[in-house]
Amino acid sequence: MKGIAKKIIIVLVVLLLLVPIIVDVIKNKSIKEIKYSEYNSVLEDTAKFGFALVYVGEEDENISKTIKKTIDSHLPSEYAVNGYYMNAKDLSSEELASLTQDASKKSAYLFISNGEVIKTITDKLDSKTLNKYVDEYTVYTGDKLNGISEDMSHYKVLKTAKAYKKLVDDKKLVTMAVFGRDSCFYCNQFKPVYNTVAEEYNLNIYYFDSDSYDKTEYASIMKMGLMIPASCSDTQKEVELSQGFGTPLTLFTKNGKVIDCISGYIGKKELVSKLKTVGMIKSNK
Repeated sequence: MKGIAKKIIIVLVVLLLLVPIIVDVIKNKSIKEIKYSEYNSVLEDTAKFGFALVYVGEEDENISKTIKKTIDSHLPSEYAVNGYYMNAKDLSSEELASLTQDASKKSAYLFISNGEVIKTITDKLDSKTLNKYVDEYTVYTGDKLNGISEDMSHYKVLKTAKAYKKLVDDKKLVTMAVFGRDSCFYCNQFKPVYNTVAEEYNLNIYYFDSDSYDKTEYASIMKMGLMIPASCSDTQKEVELSQGFGTPLTLFTKNGKVIDCISGYIGKKELVSKLKTVGMIKSNK
């Protein structure tokens, strides 16, 4: 009897130790309902390369199940998906419009990364499509590197250095090209930002991946004589592209010259502002 009692005590102790862990896992995998007043806190929580998915609308059990299934499939992870639900019935018309970006819409999915909404979708999404969007915006799930699937891709990849040279030399057109590596964390954080901007503003934005691009063609691009402005070079001096650079590096070119640049990752709002500055987006948009 004493042996059985001892085993029971051990089991109870183990269960007591596991309960907080189990509760924490369940809590993290649940879709938390939040008020509009808590929305800014959600944004702040993603400020350092975090991610959140917020569904705004009247309570829908099927949508909740779809979101929960997506969240579960992306855990555990250092960059885990956090899911939130905001009941549209509790929102004023102004609050709802500010979230959906369209006064006529009563529901929306908000994909939040690095402290800002990167994508707003007002159509209902099935589980497969929702997973694709979450893959795009979370970038990493555990040790797995997510990516933008072909049907989600809106940036372009040029096949040759000659094709890029033609764009660079255009006297009227401003060209945006991002130089990076798919093995670079900040490159992959930046990709969904410019991919979304390319889609929403119908822009031709180009990406060169030094890990997979044709080596001969990539070398030809490096030798085109393009100059990295001092503001984007590691030395704080204007240098040739061929001398090397940190990734991601974004160059804006026109009439054969670099007219502006971005060093590293920037958010959606900042990128849109830059595109207005260089003339790729009209200021009234």
